[in-house]
Amino acid sequence: MEPIDIHAGETVSWVGFAFNTLMFSAQLPLMRAMLRDKDAASRSRYSFWPALGQFATTCFWLGYAICVLPAPSIIAINSLGIGLALVYCGVFIACRPSAREKLVVAGAFAIVAASAVLLYALAFGLRYSNARLVASIVTIIVNVSLWATPLQALRLSALERSLQRVSVPLTLCQAGAA
Repeated sequence: MEPIDIHAGETVSWVGFAFNTLMFSAQLPLMRAMLRDKDAASRSRYSFWPALGQFATTCFWLGYAICVLPAPSIIAINSLGIGLALVYCGVFIACRPSAREKLVVAGAFAIVAASAVLLYALAFGLRYSNARLVASIVTIIVNVSLWATPLQALRLSALERSLQRVSVPLTLCQAGAA
């Protein structure tokens, strides 16, 4: 078996960093639109699932990069992704008109963060013999689920026949990255 070319792998990782930076920041125009939207009922219909999916994916990948495959590029991009997702979370909380809706958004983000920390802390803290395998499988499942997160917003968009609450840049970035 050929040895792994570490330098080529790092180069590919930094190219991935560039593409992921575009994808993770693609929701910024949607956040700006939501902040400008004066209609409370309309603001309630903006889907936070893509931001939550980004947060979940980046939390689990950061754990993976710290515990399984330490790589500066993976740590850097997922730290950036977490930071942007937390900004998006804050915008969703600020724009939700009711306390219940704000709590749902905050609670969903808290559950995701706790799940990632719990998985990696238990698997690696207890020195579970298959920790790498379990962490890898869960991270891959979470990562694959990221690609489905825009579907709720796209479904609503089709029903309303409006792209007002859809992050078109995110959808295009995800299609390109896939």
